[in-house]
This record gives sequence, C-alpha cells and structure tokens, in this order.
Amino acid sequence: MMLGFLLAFVLLVPLQAAPAVEPEEPAPRPWVGPGRFCGYASVIDLQPGEQIIAGEGGVHGASYIWSGPFGAIVVDEINWASRPKHVVRSISKEGGIEIFQLRGGGSKPLYVVSDGGHLVAYLSSSMFRKNKSDLKYIRRIGLSDHAGDKGTGCKYRMLFSWE
Repeated sequence: MMLGFLLAFVLLVPLQAAPAVEPEEPAPRPWVGPGRFCGYASVIDLQPGEQIIAGEGGVHGASYIWSGPFGAIVVDEINWASRPKHVVRSISKEGGIEIFQLRGGGSKPLYVVSDGGHLVAYLSSSMFRKNKSDLKYIRRIGLSDHAGDKGTGCKYRMLFSWE
C-alpha cells in the first residue's frame, strides 16, 4: 500500500526542471581587409586596416560596422526595401546608384545608398560632416542583389541561415 502511495505521489508531482543554461555566443570575429565583403545587398572592397564586424541579421536585411583609420560607419542594409523616405536631397547619382541625405539620425548624420529598386544601405556615423567629404567613403559601397549568395570575388560573405 505504501509503495502504491509513493508511486502515485511521484507520478502526480510535476518535476521541476533545472533552468536551461544558454551557452554564451562568441564575440563576432571581424573580417579584415584587404578583400571584398559581400553583405545582403552591399559590397565593399576593404582596404588594409579596415574591417567589418557583423551585427544582427534577418531574412531581408542585416547590419554591420565598417571601420578603419577613417572611423566607424554603421551600415543597415535591406535587400527588399521601398524608396527611402525623409530625403533632404539627392547628393550623387552614378551608375544606377543614388545617394541621399536624410533628415533625422540624431547626433549622427544619415545617408542612404539606393539602387532605385529594392536594395538600400542606410549609413550613419559621427564622423560624417554633411558635406562632400562624406562621399569619399559612401561611394565605396556598391549594391548587388543577394551579394552574399551570388556576389563575385567575395573574400567575406554575409549569408542568411535558418539555424
């Protein structure tokens, strides 16, 4: 009888599982130049002394920090975007790529590189001065549909994974 009571008690009392311990994710390893970096939508030919540190990503976009002797630029790229809103002015248009200056961005000026279709890269940096000197770096960012998957000559690729 006592054995039946203990068995019933064991079966009816819910087990308390120990809390799952999530392994810490390693810090992102930078991709160091020289070499071509191919993101979701953007392509940058890294020079010696420059690097990319990957940020967050999803199905249609990702972010990363591009840095070097010039400072650091935060890049948020989207592979399926609409035309940029809040445009102050178009600054440059060459080879199907247009660069816009945007309103906002707080203390960091904000620019957008767009192909006029669905590829965009939003750039922000405290080093930007809202003048033509900013274009020296911004013009180095190219756009290519699914660059990480299909880009040519890529030393580093940012790929999407469901895992």
